[in-house]
Amino acid sequence: MYIKLEGIIQEEASQFLLESHNLIYQKKSNQLVSLDLKSKEEKFFFDDLNGTCRSIQRLENCFLLVDSDSFPLLIDIHTRREISEEVRNGYGVYHNVSYDRNYLILWKSMRGFEKDVGLWDYEKGEFIWTKKLNPTSHLLTGKSYFIREFTLDNDKMIKCILRCLDIQTGEDKWRWDTRIFAEDAPLGPSAKNVGSIVSVLGIWKNQLIVWVNPMVIVAFNIDTGKVEWRIPFLFAGLYDYFGPGGGDIKLIAEEDKLIFASQFVYELNLNTREGVITGDFREMSYQDKWAIISFNVVDHLIYFIGRKGGGIPYNHVGVFDRLQEKVVWSTKLDLVPYGTLQDAPKVEGDYMAVRENKGRLFLFKKNDQID
Repeated sequence: MYIKLEGIIQEEASQFLLESHNLIYQKKSNQLVSLDLKSKEEKFFFDDLNGTCRSIQRLENCFLLVDSDSFPLLIDIHTRREISEEVRNGYGVYHNVSYDRNYLILWKSMRGFEKDVGLWDYEKGEFIWTKKLNPTSHLLTGKSYFIREFTLDNDKMIKCILRCLDIQTGEDKWRWDTRIFAEDAPLGPSAKNVGSIVSVLGIWKNQLIVWVNPMVIVAFNIDTGKVEWRIPFLFAGLYDYFGPGGGDIKLIAEEDKLIFASQFVYELNLNTREGVITGDFREMSYQDKWAIISFNVVDHLIYFIGRKGGGIPYNHVGVFDRLQEKVVWSTKLDLVPYGTLQDAPKVEGDYMAVRENKGRLFLFKKNDQID
């Protein structure tokens, strides 16, 4: 399915963005370049970056870069000039980038429980609101800003709170102490960090889908906060596959599904709340057994990084066909000592790219002549 492209990038790269047949990445000189993968022509992109580029993302009408000081740089798509000079008061992008349309969440002051958090309109160049919050995970979408917070209760015990804020005012619309869902956990209250939110997975049919530790999926009405449904995810044994390196869960809203992958692939129908294992590697021989660490889904294909046959480094990239229920292509990469693949493969058109934690990029091009 894919062949590795050799010798295109001659040096280590930081974060990258794959758009159609163009690869945008940072060179050692702190210069960002755009590489046409068809013609191999390299063009200037941006050269006023402070240190390492932590993130490159395409927004609606500009590119968002995050430098080594967590400072956001918004780059005009056409002129490649910075359009974010208004944000110079110590605000930055922390954890995962959260944006929707022309809004971007920025943070300030990282010490202690509370931080200064603001909703910034990057078209107008101004904050809509700022307030004290403690988001450790967040999602900005539609009319709401959802955050996971850890706070202390009256007994000085850490509790996990899910909050929904109005995007225009920054005021609370609803909130939940998620420890109440611990009773649904397959392993019961003895499991570590039971009741805390692992991840806010996304929006499906006006519902916020949240994964609560250890393996409970809860759906909240995004407007009222009402719990529409909650279920233990799969079975208690699944918890065993979230050890070091564990696995990955993705919400595929357009298919009404949650997909989990680790030593097997499991698909949960969100309408019926029934699931099925579509690929199981657990009974394979040791040298053929897969462990998936992270993945992205494009149509019926799961593009993943992981390992094969045990061991510590995640040095394989592969493609799992959900229709054929098997891995249809994979390759082992020659990584540097102590190197491991980082983040799920990025796929765009005929190209796929993965990055090693030491900085090297590996590029692949689709070849339909390869089975």
